[in-house]
Amino acid sequence: MTAARCAQLRGDGMTRAGLLSALAATVIFLCGAFAGTPARAQMDCGDFWERGAPVEATGGAFACREFTPSDPSLIVGPGTDYRIFYSEAWHTAGRSRPGTLALLDTLAEGFDRSVRHYDDLGLALFPIYFMVGDGLAENLDDWPFVGSDWDTSAEVPLLDEWAGGPCPVTTFVIAFADMREAGPDVVKQLAAHEVFHCVQWFNFATQIPGRDDNDWIGEGTAEYFSSEVYPCANNEHGFSSGYAADTDIVEQSYETAVFFHHLANVSGIGEAGVLDLMRQQSGGSRSAQRRELAGFAGMDGMFHEFGKDYVDNDIPDCGGLMPVQARKGELQVIEDEGEVEISAETLMLARYQVKLKKGKKYQISRLNEQGSGRLSWRRDDNPSSWAEVPEEIEIPCDESETHYIVATTTAEDGEPYEMTLRFKAEEGEGKRCCVDTGEQDRCVVGTWRADDQAMAQWLSSVFAQMSSGPSSIRLNNFEADARFTADRMGAVRGIINDARGAGEMRQPKPGGGTTVTQFTIEGGGASLSRWSTEGNRTLHLCPRESDVGFLMTMTGEFGTFSMPVGPPPGGEGEDGGGVEFAYQCSANQITITHEVVGLPPQNYRATKISE
Repeated sequence: MTAARCAQLRGDGMTRAGLLSALAATVIFLCGAFAGTPARAQMDCGDFWERGAPVEATGGAFACREFTPSDPSLIVGPGTDYRIFYSEAWHTAGRSRPGTLALLDTLAEGFDRSVRHYDDLGLALFPIYFMVGDGLAENLDDWPFVGSDWDTSAEVPLLDEWAGGPCPVTTFVIAFADMREAGPDVVKQLAAHEVFHCVQWFNFATQIPGRDDNDWIGEGTAEYFSSEVYPCANNEHGFSSGYAADTDIVEQSYETAVFFHHLANVSGIGEAGVLDLMRQQSGGSRSAQRRELAGFAGMDGMFHEFGKDYVDNDIPDCGGLMPVQARKGELQVIEDEGEVEISAETLMLARYQVKLKKGKKYQISRLNEQGSGRLSWRRDDNPSSWAEVPEEIEIPCDESETHYIVATTTAEDGEPYEMTLRFKAEEGEGKRCCVDTGEQDRCVVGTWRADDQAMAQWLSSVFAQMSSGPSSIRLNNFEADARFTADRMGAVRGIINDARGAGEMRQPKPGGGTTVTQFTIEGGGASLSRWSTEGNRTLHLCPRESDVGFLMTMTGEFGTFSMPVGPPPGGEGEDGGGVEFAYQCSANQITITHEVVGLPPQNYRATKISE
């Protein structure tokens, strides 16, 4: 019902819907009082369709009855523009179903609500008749707009088969099987879908002429608008999971409902905006439809946002999220240098995955960029991190190294958006990240006591390396009670007790002579790490907690002062950093070698003191 019609009927204070409801209530009351049940006139439905809808019946006339809804407030029923007919076979002996007419009440409620909803949007509405058949009974097989297809729940003929008059909707009893599985609102949403096809006839006959190449907008908008009439029935979810990101939108069908839903409810253009988009179509060729969709105001940004939310599986709907089965794109692994070829076609979602190396810093270059479009990326573990692809990035050890990339274009001329993304890591090893192989060499399991003299030798070699010319640093002595325990579950606990040492530093004076500074080192602490091995040759350590620390006190001509110094190499990691050692383990001896950049190799020797 259009707003204009409503206005014409409000002069005496009663709307057309109210008048019809009052009449329907009177009929039901009188029929109930005198006949016991509402009267339903039997009629020839073959003849009805031939006269009432301009689709020629090709044979097999069959009897039907018109349904009067039990709710008199509905604007659906006999004598209105919105009527429901059902097969007389429903009353045939031995074929009647308990609660059959209650199913029709469900259909009538959906019919009523959808008509009211579309009328509120200012859409023109004309007579619409529903015909509910008896499943796929033989006498329906010959109808020119109904096929023998058990997957078809309801159908409206193509527009070029219609020449005016009531818009005919055929509904099979199979539609009601959905109600048993998912509830009555699914059937009501189905009614809203079919009613919107009639709306398309009445309002968009030129823009959406009903050809197969209009399915993307004909079926897509019918499914979308039906979800606005019944937002929580979620029948559209069965189609949204089939949205094909690698296929042009205008070559899809029901699946595009998720796209229209996103435009209206995420991009924010609402139902009115989707109707504007429909009005912009010319009903031309598929390429013309693509061009007109791409040229819709703001489509460049809205389609790109849709692409990102698609990859994120983050399109909100009643009760949660719209279930899309997003494919993230082909994974490309780049160690030190590599390229990703980007190519996005109009109204298609180009998706890629790039896995970089943790601890590395990369320079990213855009080469051979052609066409126009948008490009975004994010870490795979952080949906809120979508951003422009940067010119430089460092991959922290405690963050995912995999990134998703989305490229889109709405170029009306069909020119693809293309470029090459080149990744090049900076020279050098980069930051070493924690590695956990999940393997533990049984030889390493146990409690070990470190050789403090090996530690003293390494400190002496470090000081010797730091000495230059007449300047020198010498360690006179060092001792410590250092132990660690590695368990079979991959935890290692270390402890350093009573570490102390002494030495001296000698530096020449500018005017001659030598400055001698005495120093002492003392400290200790405990640490907790994860450990794993690789091939009985490499030991990986992932530090977790540590309070190991040392205090260095220096005494010389300037007086005495102290300063804290950090743990020795191999101490606490930061941001998921790790340490890698070469090792050799026998029954009760282990040698662990740590290569420290710029320093002599650090060799730990330890003896097992308990299992």
